[in-house]
Amino acid sequence: LWDTSDSPYQYKGAALGVFKEGTAFTTEFIQWDGPDSPSGQTYWFALNTKFVTPVVEVPATATITKTTVKPVKTEPVSAELVKAKNPVKPTLALKTLSETKNQKLSASYHGYKLQYKPVVTKSVADTDKTNTNGQTVAKNATQLYTLHHDNIYANLKKGDKITIIDPLEAGAVPDVAVTKAATEKAGWGVAYDAVKNTYTFTATYEGKRLEAPVITWKPIYDKGFYDNTYKVLVNNYEVFSDTVTNYTPRPPRPVKAVLDRSGKDINGATTFDRNVTFRLMTDYSPYTKTLASAQAIGKKFGIFDDVQDKAFTVDHSKIKMTAAGKDVKALFTMYHVLSHKARTDAINKILKELNLNPKGEFYLWVAKDSKSFYQNYVKPNKNVTVDLPAKLLVKAGEKVENSFKQIDFGNGYQSKLVTVSVPDVNPEKHALDQKDNKKVLDGQEVQIGQYICYLLDGVTVPSKHDSLFQYDGIDMLDLKHDRYTGNWSGVIRGTEYVAEKDLVLPYDVVLSDGKVVKAGDKIAKGSAYAFQFKFDQSTNSNFIKKIVKVTWNEKEGKWAYTIDKEFLNSLGVQGTFDVDFYIEVERIAAGKVENTFINTVNLQEMTAKVTTTTPEPPKPEPKEPHKPQPQASLPNTGTAASMLPVVGMILGLLSLAGLRKYKK
Repeated sequence: LWDTSDSPYQYKGAALGVFKEGTAFTTEFIQWDGPDSPSGQTYWFALNTKFVTPVVEVPATATITKTTVKPVKTEPVSAELVKAKNPVKPTLALKTLSETKNQKLSASYHGYKLQYKPVVTKSVADTDKTNTNGQTVAKNATQLYTLHHDNIYANLKKGDKITIIDPLEAGAVPDVAVTKAATEKAGWGVAYDAVKNTYTFTATYEGKRLEAPVITWKPIYDKGFYDNTYKVLVNNYEVFSDTVTNYTPRPPRPVKAVLDRSGKDINGATTFDRNVTFRLMTDYSPYTKTLASAQAIGKKFGIFDDVQDKAFTVDHSKIKMTAAGKDVKALFTMYHVLSHKARTDAINKILKELNLNPKGEFYLWVAKDSKSFYQNYVKPNKNVTVDLPAKLLVKAGEKVENSFKQIDFGNGYQSKLVTVSVPDVNPEKHALDQKDNKKVLDGQEVQIGQYICYLLDGVTVPSKHDSLFQYDGIDMLDLKHDRYTGNWSGVIRGTEYVAEKDLVLPYDVVLSDGKVVKAGDKIAKGSAYAFQFKFDQSTNSNFIKKIVKVTWNEKEGKWAYTIDKEFLNSLGVQGTFDVDFYIEVERIAAGKVENTFINTVNLQEMTAKVTTTTPEPPKPEPKEPHKPQPQASLPNTGTAASMLPVVGMILGLLSLAGLRKYKK
């Protein structure tokens, strides 16, 4: 009820709605004929309902007293039947004409008016002419409203005007051209008010019945409720038809997931292992009670994945499509298009039929036999799962996004968006003073004979990550300049873990409130906890020996560690993880020393380097030449002349020896 725009109370109005079924409803508030210049006026709309929750009164206390009721004596009832006699038929005795007198005859009657209101009916059917009244039909599947009005012709005379008004439900979209052509052919004048979504059919009775108007329409809303009644105006009365109803199923909820090689969902996480599986799962549960025409089924069923261009590659040979535990890959035709330019006319036709407009690369699977697929998989709710094994191509720190569409009866339904990224992390390598490990010697001088520690700082795995199956480290020592002493120490840390259920772990953990839970004790579900293990070459713990393996190859100068795969996998996909090691060496030679650390996590290899220099040792300074000192001599007891015979004898012997050698 609403006052018109020419009324002084045009701003007042009210509407009353009655639920025919269900509890959900949709309402639209539209101002049709407001003034062009509202002059500051506003429109408001209020929606009120009565309280329907019953009031439960507090029961009053009462004392129950047992009473005795005397039986009531029933009196017999008797009746005497009397046989009624028909009254005697009156007779009029005729006399001679001369004796006959005029007699005044009289009659009594009750006045009444007979009013006839013909019954008109309405029907709704699909294109197979199957009655769909009260049924759930596919969204966008063509339906036909037929306005049966044959009963009105019994009271019509030529020249009478017939008017049929049919306001359609919101979301019931008519095919204006088809409806107009069909009803005009039947002799009706057709007027469609697109704003009010209302049809008006008019005709003048010429003595011949007209065919019933038929409105061709489609329900365009998911989980819709469409009811419809029309009215007929003729002469001085109006009559309403019965109401027909249709429903559309709720929108399906297809599921998209991204899985690591262990099958864990890593949506929103990082992955060191670039090999993932994108999983697409349909949802056919809304269609178990849907009545579908051949036309609706013919609009195709499919799965569409508009992949991120150049973000990953898919191994086509390993694509899997299953339903109810069976391989259904043969039931579909797969299309893989790399770019817009690569589309063929056939591809463009299919995309147009399915209302798809991808920008670049995409995958599309279309059921080869829509009718068979509908009957064997859609109707019985046997959902299809597609697994796409992919290798990420993006750089470290970049994200891959992906979703897909489930296509039913030509209607597309989008899954949620999933994301996965490659972590942008790197290990670090540092040279530390052996006596003070806070003193960093990177790029500095290290003296021969000085002891230092190499810090192998492994990457910290982010809190949301793929399942860990590898965490290794290798340090290549320069044996020409460094001597490994055999001493090392390590520390493993894990934070931001949450117990998904009650846990018992073989190691101590610290809860978020600082409480320590010992190995073997229960960790309550929902508890946030962290752990830390410290150890060195002399640690004799069976647990540490199980989860950490350290090796030293003296010939190659390769020092390495490996974290146990089973332990890594037990950590799940939630919580940080980090491993650090310290290696002690002695500098034994001068020169520029470069040391490389290789950290490998889930097949992703990362490196870190550190450089130090050692100067040559200083050479000893040369001493000055030694000056001869005067020697003390014994006193000469003879003369110089007394020595001459001795000297001459020696010279003579030498000359003889030389002569002999010459002769030989």
